[in-house]
Amino acid sequence: MLAPSFPAWLPRAVADEARRILEYTEEPELVIRLATDKRMKRVWAELSKLKFGRPQLDESVLSMRDPLEDHLTDQEAALTMIFWYAYAFARVPIAIVTISELDTLLASWETMANQLRNAAANLRLLPGKLSGSEHLETEYGEHQDAEYYARNIEEAASFYDSAVAKIIQLKAFEGLDPRVVDRPGRYRTERSYVRQLAAQISKPLLGTLATITSVALDRPITKEQVIEWTREVKGFKNKP
Repeated sequence: MLAPSFPAWLPRAVADEARRILEYTEEPELVIRLATDKRMKRVWAELSKLKFGRPQLDESVLSMRDPLEDHLTDQEAALTMIFWYAYAFARVPIAIVTISELDTLLASWETMANQLRNAAANLRLLPGKLSGSEHLETEYGEHQDAEYYARNIEEAASFYDSAVAKIIQLKAFEGLDPRVVDRPGRYRTERSYVRQLAAQISKPLLGTLATITSVALDRPITKEQVIEWTREVKGFKNKP
């Protein structure tokens, strides 16, 4: 897509990031809103006054975008990533979950892992049971087949074990991980967006967060909502 003309108030590094995203995104309207909506003028003016360290990108981010260019200053890199997060959290929303929902998943997946292991054990016994039948004879190869399929089933059980471990880890970070909340409430999409972005900015910019969210999600979000939704987000000081 041919990049539009960006307003003079948009930081140059952020404009470059917007152009980069527009080369591949399936939602150009989102990028253009974040880069040109007049409400964002105050956002970038506010963010540009603050001092940010250079962002450290983890593997999950690097799987979705290239590393930051070396020529960017720490401040430019930080503003670039704020824009990218504002885009990415709207483009690929991250679901929030409650502790009770995690408990339900945990019980279900632990049960499934146990059922799969029992199924694998029964499958290993099957050739021997068939060989004692008056009507069926079991060849040696069927023992090998049974072992092969039993191991596949056990691999599936191990996959559930990994999922259970992730649930346990999430529960351990209750009140710290922005994905975990204490109660369902309303506006789950909006709450998730605000909490994820707040965790990245790590500064008490409540009005700024409300504006970015309003523009990104194209729906009105108030400062008061941001105050409520960002309680206990790790690294974020929830004070007006």
